[in-house]
Amino acid sequence: MGLQKGKEYTVQVKDDATFVEALAMVDKYIFENPRESIFPIFEGYIYNYLQLFWDPKHNIIY
Repeated sequence: MGLQKGKEYTVQVKDDATFVEALAMVDKYIFENPRESIFPIFEGYIYNYLQLFWDPKHNIIY
């Protein structure tokens, strides 16, 4: 399924979880189920979903 068709993931997070913590749970799910990813996670382009939202150079969330 491509990005244009969308994708939903259901993960369990604590009530007080941050956006980063919730996204980390999605990354964990995708790591365990790579065929569920809408991105080429394991082809060297995108390593995790957090990479799409976090700027590690400046340590900020876009």
